[in-house]
Amino acid sequence: MNIYLRTLRATYNKAIVADVLKDDTYPFKKFKIKSGNATKRALSKKDMQLLMNFKPEANSRKWHSLNYFIFNYLTRGMNLKDIALLKWNDNIVGGRILYERAKTKNTKKSQGHNIIKIECADQITHYWTRHTYAATLKRSGISTAVISEVLGHSSEATTKADLDKFEQSELDDTFKHLL
Repeated sequence: MNIYLRTLRATYNKAIVADVLKDDTYPFKKFKIKSGNATKRALSKKDMQLLMNFKPEANSRKWHSLNYFIFNYLTRGMNLKDIALLKWNDNIVGGRILYERAKTKNTKKSQGHNIIKIECADQITHYWTRHTYAATLKRSGISTAVISEVLGHSSEATTKADLDKFEQSELDDTFKHLL
């Protein structure tokens, strides 16, 4: 529902800018679209290593999907649109990929995890790479502030919302402190 409402709001905003609609009829003045309780999807570091070591048949659909997924993971979960807009001469500088997120390019802001068994790999989408990237950094002890910056979030609150769930093993470890 949130996605549809956000799309409607964005369309309405563009219509106002284009003078197709008047802003006095704007239905979102007092209505706030709450962010959903979306399930965070992140692989464990071990599962990511299994995927990176998997060797499907060259040029097969799995091979291409895996290569894309690994690229996506290693580029901080770069959005599909941002990947499509990459140009070798424009975005590769000094051995680094430099780009501005299309999602937050025109805004004033720069803009718990499910653990799955690797047998469910056909359910993993490119969206998982960004969460896996962030979760791997968190699990490795990297501060939320640093993770927030590398993800291009405008505030740590956004990053904290993405990293709000702990792994089951972390929750289990709390019991050893009880006795």
